[in-house]
Amino acid sequence: MKQLTFSPQTRPPYTDPAPHYEALEDLTAGIVYDEQLDPERFVAIADVAHRVIRAEVHYTPGDAAIALARTERQADCIGLTFAMSALLQSAGVRHEVGFAAGHALLVAPTTGADYFVDPIEASLTGPIILRADPRETAPGTRVSTITPIRHVHSRFLVEKGTLGSFDRQEHHPWANVVNPVRMRLGEAEVGRKALRQRERFIASVGKQHYQVAQNVVTANPHLLPEVESDIRFNDCAQAIAREIARGRRMGLQPSESSQIAHLIDAYTATLPDDGFLSQMRGDLMHALGKATTRRHFLFRSHLAYTDGLRKSGGSYLPEKIAKANKSLKESVKSKE
Repeated sequence: MKQLTFSPQTRPPYTDPAPHYEALEDLTAGIVYDEQLDPERFVAIADVAHRVIRAEVHYTPGDAAIALARTERQADCIGLTFAMSALLQSAGVRHEVGFAAGHALLVAPTTGADYFVDPIEASLTGPIILRADPRETAPGTRVSTITPIRHVHSRFLVEKGTLGSFDRQEHHPWANVVNPVRMRLGEAEVGRKALRQRERFIASVGKQHYQVAQNVVTANPHLLPEVESDIRFNDCAQAIAREIARGRRMGLQPSESSQIAHLIDAYTATLPDDGFLSQMRGDLMHALGKATTRRHFLFRSHLAYTDGLRKSGGSYLPEKIAKANKSLKESVKSKE
């Protein structure tokens, strides 16, 4: 079994991981990668894998880099998932890498049910029900629907005192997610590649490399792990929104605003076409129009909101439409 490796500059582990590596080797001895384990054996393996990762890496909420070879040995849920996936694959344990509503995780088939493995907290490991979502995906991936509240909220509230350093439930990325969300899952290596693509997209947007970010999307539009059309739970869309807000403060060149508009089109084309998607397009275009005072973007926001109202009848959209109309009128007056 391959152990995790770190750069020579990193500080020593928080605890000695060697006994946990040995325990993991004992538990996974003789496993054939494609076989389904019985639930009890899988839970034991997942628990020891958690111990290995937590001995090596410290969880840090936020946008930590996916690379784990860093001076503080810190990683967010994506980094922890990446490390745990690599560890389990090297041990011969079949699994998928999942991502939903800003949270990365592992899912593994057992002889009893699919099991959810949370990279942050071992006590959340347990069976889940995934409802298939029949949309186009990249080879080696699938999309399902999951209700995070069943796996996080109840256990945080009931077992809060047993969660180690997690003395407040809001530490968890899913702590405030109460409705079903879409999750993309990918076979181990494919899933880790999807996480890399997400990191590359967000990093490129943050560096104002909008064309690079668009290339990430267009090269394989169904590989990005984000499949949630609600902007509140979509970090890629939020990255674009942050850039628009920065541009409003600092000023956007016409070429930059055009690149951002193309990026919005390319990215939102990969998401489920529902009322939330129309709202996302409308919100991003409206913000871009306000940042640049270009009526074309404001008009496109109006069209997006109107399209969303036609498709979903969302009660929140008439107010959005009125807001877009007001911005259009204001832009006309400012030109007079």
